[in-house]
Amino acid sequence: ASNFLLPSVAIIDPDLVSTMPKYLAACSAFDALSQSIESYWSVGSNVKSQKLSLSAMEIISKNLEKSVISRNTRSTAQLMYGSNLAGQAINITKTTAPHALSYKISSLINIAHGHAVALTLGKFFKINHYSKTMNKGITIKSHLRKMKKIYEVFKVSGPEQMEAKWIKLMTKCELENDFNKLNLKNKKIIKQIINSVNIERLQNHPVIISKDEFNGIFDEKKADYN
Repeated sequence: ASNFLLPSVAIIDPDLVSTMPKYLAACSAFDALSQSIESYWSVGSNVKSQKLSLSAMEIISKNLEKSVISRNTRSTAQLMYGSNLAGQAINITKTTAPHALSYKISSLINIAHGHAVALTLGKFFKINHYSKTMNKGITIKSHLRKMKKIYEVFKVSGPEQMEAKWIKLMTKCELENDFNKLNLKNKKIIKQIINSVNIERLQNHPVIISKDEFNGIFDEKKADYN
């Protein structure tokens, strides 16, 4: 985290990723989209980061399918531009809970980082929407305003529809999201994942997440959003 690491120029050329395997393309795209969403709802967001992350979210969401599935060059160029904006936004805010969980998931079940992030991010729409325990002075009103804006970008009416759309998008891009098939119902693995959570990333998350909510990510029967 240093200004000396910031580039003065970014080369965004879709030809450089034209031979990228579909799985890697999907994982990279979902990582960028997740960054834009996490940055937007992050505790550390400000006027500049919100403008960047919202633009990134809109651009990536519109071009993800055509880029990953159809390998449309124009859409890939747009997706790469959106990814750059998401990177600028996340450089200001840092990531949140989905990223905090992703590192251990990726190493334990041997999947790419973007896939690991996407697996749990869809679950956080309900957690964030229904939580009454805000982090670091965030008001419920301002937080729900942000959540509503995310729903508007994806053209859905609420967290349930947003989660369903997220899963549908993963399925279209052939990213496995069945926790049983990925061995993410294994109690030992779940415990390892939760115990490994990156605390710094959790401090950036807009709501305080309970142990039951963490467990509910992996077992819907344990989820309690009231």
